[in-house]
Amino acid sequence: MHGNFSKTRGAFSDYVIADVNTTVKYDKSAFNSEALEVGDHNSSLINTFEGAASINLGLVTVGLSFHHKLGIKADKQANASKYILIWGGATATGILAIQVAKLAYGLNVITTASSKHHDFLKSLGADKVFDYHDSDVIEQIKKAGGSNIRYALDTVSNEQTFQS
Repeated sequence: MHGNFSKTRGAFSDYVIADVNTTVKYDKSAFNSEALEVGDHNSSLINTFEGAASINLGLVTVGLSFHHKLGIKADKQANASKYILIWGGATATGILAIQVAKLAYGLNVITTASSKHHDFLKSLGADKVFDYHDSDVIEQIKKAGGSNIRYALDTVSNEQTFQS
């Protein structure tokens, strides 16, 4: 439990008072009670305690990136013609960023991922998905978004993505 920076809202109590704006309620009956096995699992499904416990950090990361670092305003009408490039759409942060960009900010979303993830990312709201393995991926992205690409979020952050 996040203590909300208050002496009266700490985590070492039998009961806590939590601000509705910093709390996510899940239906525990829908959770799988078995521990996750090592291996690949469906992304973006919150049906385990592990998934519920980890999503808040990802959402905070996306929120801070969009609002504080990129300065994106939550004005869907003003953002209707603007694009965001999310490099690494199939990463945990990328999956959340696509949904937040589309649903909360009303942005058009261009993202990159291996071709096996394209349909899944489009189902989350990505408008255009390009394979980052393609030698001309940068040209494809520029052609799709042109001067309307106003924002970019790199969720991979390695030497190659930084130089792109």
